[in-house]
Amino acid sequence: MKKVMLWGLGKYSDIVFDSLKSDMCELVGAVDSNEEKQKKLWKNKFEVISPEKIPTDNIDYIIVTALHSESIEEQINEKGIEAAKVIYFWRQDISQFEFINGDKKEIFWLKRELEKYKNRADNAPYEFGEYTGPTIKSSFELLELIRDTRASLCRFGDGEFEIILGNKRSWFQKRNPELSVRLRSILNSDASNTIIAVADNYGSLEKYTEEAADAIRGYMRVEKRKQHMELLDLRKTYYDAYVSRPYMIYRDKDNARKVFEMYGRIFEERNILLVEGQHTKSGYKNDLFVNAKKINRILCPDYDAYLYYEDIYNSVIKYADKETLIIISLGAAATVLAYDLAREGYQALDFGQMDNEYEWYKRKCSKREVISGKSVSELSWYKYPKEDELDLEFRSQVICEVGI
Repeated sequence: MKKVMLWGLGKYSDIVFDSLKSDMCELVGAVDSNEEKQKKLWKNKFEVISPEKIPTDNIDYIIVTALHSESIEEQINEKGIEAAKVIYFWRQDISQFEFINGDKKEIFWLKRELEKYKNRADNAPYEFGEYTGPTIKSSFELLELIRDTRASLCRFGDGEFEIILGNKRSWFQKRNPELSVRLRSILNSDASNTIIAVADNYGSLEKYTEEAADAIRGYMRVEKRKQHMELLDLRKTYYDAYVSRPYMIYRDKDNARKVFEMYGRIFEERNILLVEGQHTKSGYKNDLFVNAKKINRILCPDYDAYLYYEDIYNSVIKYADKETLIIISLGAAATVLAYDLAREGYQALDFGQMDNEYEWYKRKCSKREVISGKSVSELSWYKYPKEDELDLEFRSQVICEVGI
């Protein structure tokens, strides 16, 4: 009778639990880093402990239930847990473990594959038929407009749309009714010095990688498309919000080189104020801002930055002048902040996770990877990176901290 523990009580843990053969193994407990889960019994029976309390001497196997298990693997390696005792349910061949029934895993993958092809079929009329969405001009046209007119930029991706709709999507921003109202009002703003950008998801997806196109199809289902069309002004011209993601999602990787070169011309000889999450570290240990005259930083919370909106706004006003280029990486809060600053005569760009994309571009990555010391918003399991030893230059750039 094998004694096992499950590590990770997320949405896939039930499938793993149901795959255990109770006549051949005993589940003796569960592990999770979430302190709230540690205070309860899982399934009203199994004690949930922190990773620090794993009794490795008294169990035969730890089964990792997370589909994306990189952060758990890192903790396992740090603890020095014997590799032979760890089973990664979703990425290992589990047929060698007679106490695990692999049928539910196979059914899961088959359903996932079926869903992918259903989404492709459902979206085909929009990809190959007559375009019915809003006019969306390219990233290149957007950057040319910013360079020529010093306009500000507000971006709307799926995270911002979901906040407007009262839903939660991004791990770094809670639902917030006030933020929802602000975003809705900005989306169709006609302010002359502000560019409104939305993700180019509504027509052909040919320029995207297969993985990226399938992710768009999975989100942009019939009801979601209908909601977007009701929120957008189809008479208005928007620009492409993927200007902050020029590398990973595109088939043509040369697209990123052109975009980064255009950004470089915008940054050239400008005093830049970065308003960003504590672990975003835009331009840190790379040459993204090599053309800038000077860099200053205001550091804000990585999570739920909108709670500190007034303090962040006042700090920017205190430290920036009208010639400063203000670059913001704060999730949905950045969209609102860029808009409000533009109304006061500042140039502010909702930057997104451009630095992550630049790092992957420079490394020629084929998939999203951890960037040491920096948060990676699209790897939700890597929310809070380990602190590295910040160099003197970075520390000298930090002129203010808000909410941290």
